[in-house]
Amino acid sequence: MQPVGEHLHPCAYYSRQLTAPERNYTIWEKELLAIKAAFENWRHWLEGAKFPIEVHTDHRNLEHLRTARKLNQRQQRWALFFERFDFRIHYVTPAQTKQADALSQKPEYAAGRKDTSESRLLQPENFATLTVGNTKSTSIEPAPPNPESLFTQEIRASQQTDAWAQEQIRRGLSFSFSLRNDLLCYRNHVYIPPGPDREKALHLCHDSKPAGHFGLFKTMHLILRDFWWPKIRKDVENYVNTCPVCQRSKTRREKPSGLLHPLPTPSRPWEIISADFITDLPPSLGFTTILVVVDLFTKLAHFIPCDGLPTAKETADLFLQHVFRLHGLPKSLVTDRGSQFTSRFWKALQKLLGIDSRLSSAHHPQTDGQTERTNATLEQYLRCYVNYQQDNWASLLPLSEFAYNNGVQNSTKETPFFANYGFHPRF
Repeated sequence: MQPVGEHLHPCAYYSRQLTAPERNYTIWEKELLAIKAAFENWRHWLEGAKFPIEVHTDHRNLEHLRTARKLNQRQQRWALFFERFDFRIHYVTPAQTKQADALSQKPEYAAGRKDTSESRLLQPENFATLTVGNTKSTSIEPAPPNPESLFTQEIRASQQTDAWAQEQIRRGLSFSFSLRNDLLCYRNHVYIPPGPDREKALHLCHDSKPAGHFGLFKTMHLILRDFWWPKIRKDVENYVNTCPVCQRSKTRREKPSGLLHPLPTPSRPWEIISADFITDLPPSLGFTTILVVVDLFTKLAHFIPCDGLPTAKETADLFLQHVFRLHGLPKSLVTDRGSQFTSRFWKALQKLLGIDSRLSSAHHPQTDGQTERTNATLEQYLRCYVNYQQDNWASLLPLSEFAYNNGVQNSTKETPFFANYGFHPRF
C-alpha cells in the first residue's frame, strides 16, 4: 500500500493457495505465512528499504512475533528469514483489510497453481513460416496452389501503404532492391515497414519456442535470413536487452580467469563427441535426467530424457538409439568421471568399438567445456518456457534441441544444423 494524502492506495496484489501441508498449520502460522509469502514475492522492493515497513494485520497475536519466547523449528526458520527486513506489525480491524480478504476468499485469482493444461510435443502454433514464391503446407495432405502465410499477406499490405517502400519502387529497382511476388526485398530479404509487423517478426525470431530467447548475435542471424529494415540491428538489440523473460532467466557471462587449453579441433563431423548428464530435475513425463551429447566439430547437440541416472548398459543403449544410429561411431568420447563412463562394462564396450575414452580431470569440468556450456544454454531455454510447476520440461526438449541447433555459433559462424546438413531448416 502506498500512502497518498490521508488514504492508502494499493500498488501491487499477490495471492496464492495453500499447499496440502500448509493447510495443517495453526491459525497463527497461517497468518504469519501470508506475511512471509508477501516478503518473498516483493523482496526486491522490501529488503534494504530506506524506511521501516509497516505490516497491517487483523490478527493481533502477530504483534508479539519479535518477543515470543517459545518457537517451534518452522517458526525459528521464519524468524531468521524476517531478520533480513526492517518492519513493524500493526493490528487493524478486519474492516480495514477488505482488499486482502477479497483475494483470500477468491482462490481462482491464485497465481497459476492449478495450471494442469496438457500439451503435445510439437504444437502447430509453435511454428510460423514465411514463404515467398513457394507453397506452404501444415499437414501431409496436398496444399492448394500458391498458398501464402498470413504474415506474408500482412507484410504485402503494409508495403502498399508505406511511403518509403513505394518511393523505392517509383525510383526504379536497383541491384540491392527487387520485387518478389509483389514484395519489396533488400538483397533477397523481405522489407518490413514500421509498425506491428516488425514487432511480430522480432517475437517470431526471439520469443517463440523454436527461436529460444537467445542473445543479440543469434537473434540477428535468425531474423536476417528472411527480413530486413533500416537500423534493424538497433531495434533487435533494444528488443533483446529489454526482454523481461531474458532478464529473469539468464545468468551473467564473464570472461573466464586463467589460460584455457581447448581440445584439438576434429577433422570431420562426429569424429569427437562429448557427453554429460543434467540430473535431479523435477519429474516430467516420468523423466528426471537429461543426457546431453554434442559434436565438437559442428556443435550439433542431442537432448535425451532419462528416467533417472542410467547405468553403463542403459547409457550404451541411449547412445545406440539416439547417436550411433544417426551419425556412426566416433573416434573419441569426452566425458566426466561418472560411474557410467568408468565402469568395466563401458571400458570393454569402447575397446570393442574402437572408441578412445577421454575422461576429464577430477573437479575440473573445463575439460568438457563444450558440453558444460551447452548444458547452461539448455537450462536457460527451459527456464524461459517451463510452466509454474516445472513439470513440462520433457515436452520442451524437442523444440529446445531444434532452437539450439538452429542458432549460429560464435566459433564456426554457422548454425550446427547447417554445418551438419548443409542447409537451413524451415520454421
